[in-house]
Amino acid sequence: MTEINVAFDAADQYELLMGRWSRAVGRRFLDWLAPQPGLDWLDVGCGTGAFTQLIAAECKPKSMTGADPAPAQIEYALAWFYIQQLQHTFTVLKYEVVFVVV
Repeated sequence: MTEINVAFDAADQYELLMGRWSRAVGRRFLDWLAPQPGLDWLDVGCGTGAFTQLIAAECKPKSMTGADPAPAQIEYALAWFYIQQLQHTFTVLKYEVVFVVV
């Protein structure tokens, strides 16, 4: 299997570029989805946690797990959630394929 090289080690720069878009599009997606509060969430490819932050603020999740293959992204997300004193799990997850069945 081919090795995947992570290209997003500069989390602060990634946040400047992608964070605002994740929040803008994410808000519209959550409005469309209209999830009930108290759900368990998994954000695969969470990056710096911009969309994860939006879920935490808008959806009142029971639990929230963010996963990303880039350790720098996870550290950035963890720092924000720590400062906000929110209890959510973030993990570095090396994945090749993501398949979702709902």
